[in-house]
Amino acid sequence: MDSEYKLTVYKRNNKNYLKDETEVLSTGQNVMMYLSFLRALLMTIEQHSEFDDIQSSGVIMDAALSNLDEEHIKQISMRILNSFDQLIFLSFKAQLRNELIAGIRSNISCVYELSKDTVGNVVSRIIDANDVEEYVNEDDDINE
Repeated sequence: MDSEYKLTVYKRNNKNYLKDETEVLSTGQNVMMYLSFLRALLMTIEQHSEFDDIQSSGVIMDAALSNLDEEHIKQISMRILNSFDQLIFLSFKAQLRNELIAGIRSNISCVYELSKDTVGNVVSRIIDANDVEEYVNEDDDINE
């Protein structure tokens, strides 16, 4: 979603008055709302015959939920992320959270590390999916 699209959450009180609650949502609640909407949209596409040519659905996420607390990451992983056909995280290693990896571990198929060599060329390295948690938690030696 970008700045041209907006979801609004309304709360109905006992007099059927609708109040916009969007501004008081936490970051975690906002992310859950948008991912839930995206998942519902993709499920709708899968269920309608006019979209039969679509074989799978994919989502690309940046920063891998790095601003969320542990409980929201756990809920999003369990209830939403593992239901996508394809999910690609573009993230700095330090932004990947243990709760995220634990929540999607059984569905990780590929992990790639992109870096630059001494002359500035982009180098790709494949990380064994079984070692992703160890890889994320290892200390990097940064030579500056």
